[in-house]
Amino acid sequence: MTNVDWLSEDLLLLALDAGRGRGLGRTYAISYGLMGADLVRLAARGRIDIIDDQIVVRNPAPTGDAELDAALARIGEPASPPRPGRLGATAAPADLRLVPGAAHRGRGDL
Repeated sequence: MTNVDWLSEDLLLLALDAGRGRGLGRTYAISYGLMGADLVRLAARGRIDIIDDQIVVRNPAPTGDAELDAALARIGEPASPPRPGRLGATAAPADLRLVPGAAHRGRGDL
């Protein structure tokens, strides 16, 4: 699989109104998308898998990315692994810390 590290940043930038400096819609919806992007990024690195309809940590070693490491730790916390459709039940607000890095790398004009 190709490098998908840009996924979270691009998703967040698409959800922002650069002229007003705020989101275009509901932040909880953006949060779900960002969590999905984290899952894709972890799966692309071989860190998680879906087995018997449950997300399972295959490799808990640090990824070197603070946001991904936090997501990986959250997946490993429950007594039973979360089902893919239930991970969004613990959505956090959209991570606006991604914006400066995305703009710096030419992914937006903020």
